[in-house]
Amino acid sequence: MSAPDRAVDPSPVGLLSPGVAFGLCVAILASLTACVFLMKYMGGYLEKGPVALHRVLSELRRDQLAPYSVNHAEILPDEVTDSLGTKEYIQWYLEDPRRPVGDPLRYVGLFVTYYTGGRTQVPHTPERCHLGAGWSASQSPSILRFEIAGPDGGRQPVEAAALQFNKPGLVGEQKRTVVYTFYVNGAFTCDRTAIRLRLGDPRVSKCFYSKVEVSFTGRDGGVTNPDPQEAADAARQVFEVVLPVLVRDHWPRYEELQKTDAPVVRRQAVETG
Repeated sequence: MSAPDRAVDPSPVGLLSPGVAFGLCVAILASLTACVFLMKYMGGYLEKGPVALHRVLSELRRDQLAPYSVNHAEILPDEVTDSLGTKEYIQWYLEDPRRPVGDPLRYVGLFVTYYTGGRTQVPHTPERCHLGAGWSASQSPSILRFEIAGPDGGRQPVEAAALQFNKPGLVGEQKRTVVYTFYVNGAFTCDRTAIRLRLGDPRVSKCFYSKVEVSFTGRDGGVTNPDPQEAADAARQVFEVVLPVLVRDHWPRYEELQKTDAPVVRRQAVETG
């Protein structure tokens, strides 16, 4: 006796029926709408206001950066700052006199940018910037974790990413090590998802982030091809000097991100040369 015929479901395996898919979309949209309503009703903030730096970046005190000295400061053209999305920056080239002439780690590129306010903040990372200039990352970033002196006498954890980039050159492959971290609403991180979560924190009405990037160049800004591990360690030493000054004298405090009635007034940057 043959087995009875069974009905076959003609719908594709693994796909929802149109009715179920429509209902799911409606439910997701309703949930998102409810979340937005609840955030506003309960005092959450979606659109973030700006918060001013205590001192503009160009007023970073050079005498606080010892043992490093500022070899020269670079002024970026308007088209570059337009692409960066901010005019609050410094691009300084430091010199470490403890290292002998010819040491690939003697000259340090220090690049700091600052962003504040808005609903959607997309951090500029060296990966994207270098790809646009013809560089390619040779491997996944290595993560550095260390501590610096905090603003209140304690220790503050820092997470930084170290990347090695390669680029074909006329006399062989060029290599560059770049180490960077972001200071986001009072905490250091190098993870883009963590940055966005902190910027979107509904408990605060204002937001900011600042990127600090360290690389190693020749005296005239050339490529020096330092050992990646040695470069990462040297960058950590630079961070241990520069970051505490920025935290103490320039960047806002977390408590300043709460809503206030006082208007936010930005000071004009004064280039110190």
